[in-house]
Amino acid sequence: MLGGATVGGTGVESGGHPDPSAQALPGDHQAIVGLQPPEARSLTVALGRCDDGSMARRNYLVDGLSGTGKSSVYEELVRRGYRAITTDRTWSYSADPDTGLPGGPVGYHTWLWDRDTALGELESPEPDVLFVCGGGRNRDEFLAHFTRIFNLRIDDDTMRRRLEARTEDDWPLGRAGVELMLELNRSDDDRPAGAIDIDATQPLDRVVDEILRQAGPDD
Repeated sequence: MLGGATVGGTGVESGGHPDPSAQALPGDHQAIVGLQPPEARSLTVALGRCDDGSMARRNYLVDGLSGTGKSSVYEELVRRGYRAITTDRTWSYSADPDTGLPGGPVGYHTWLWDRDTALGELESPEPDVLFVCGGGRNRDEFLAHFTRIFNLRIDDDTMRRRLEARTEDDWPLGRAGVELMLELNRSDDDRPAGAIDIDATQPLDRVVDEILRQAGPDD
């Protein structure tokens, strides 16, 4: 697969798109999290409390090119007790270039989010705060559903090292795929509009701390 998570203390070492071998499991989109630690509950209240005391829905997108660490961020958010999903496992599929239907070749340009599945999550009243980690070629169609968008950034050398360390099973796009990611990394062509850049060469805990700090309530 292309998006397997490796969580370490020295940096975000995995993540990316696509992950064709990851299969959506019943309830996986619920992040398999029950009780929240105090800091997670506090953030939920800070982000979602309305004037009438009810809770407002907040969706946060954590995007980035392959190798920037989206899957690792997902794992760390879940570990801390936040509600999060990884789109590679729950929303995404390889589309046929002609029909747009599932079953197409694995590739950067054919990796799409399933519209019904994505909207079902993004428009649901529960949970109060949801972190969506992952990317797809039709991502921009859903940006209006996110309160804030985060874009994980790494330098070219780090990206090359991470991607070239993957096995063929983890990275079926091969060397050409590595060069494509590097080209996109230099051009910013894949950067979501309005995104907040996050330095993902930092240790994982600092990356997630920065995302949570930036996801604070609006002024």
